[in-house]
Amino acid sequence: MTKQASHRFSSPLLALAGAVLATLLLALALSAPSASASGYCGGKVLSNYGICYGAERSASEVQGYGTEKSVCVGLAPISGKCSSGPYAWASDNYGTVYYTSPWIQDNAAGRTEVFGEAF
Repeated sequence: MTKQASHRFSSPLLALAGAVLATLLLALALSAPSASASGYCGGKVLSNYGICYGAERSASEVQGYGTEKSVCVGLAPISGKCSSGPYAWASDNYGTVYYTSPWIQDNAAGRTEVFGEAF
């Protein structure tokens, strides 16, 4: 009789463990994908405070640099952050995801080739 009672007890436990595992796998499958970089305005030459907008996308962070001058980066229409000079990265993390256009701007007189990334 003891053998039969333990057998009945293990079936509900096994079913519960299976349900918990299925719930965890479903949650992982439906969770947001990890962040990945998508480039914008790569290689575009801007001059005299010119600005370039990338295609709209979901992003929470932007980064970029200029080859000859400092640049500023941001998500439209939100203001952004600026770099300290050539080849120095400007970066801004907004802490939440927005669906909008990332932008990069020449931050000095003269010309610079710019490269931006959105995450």
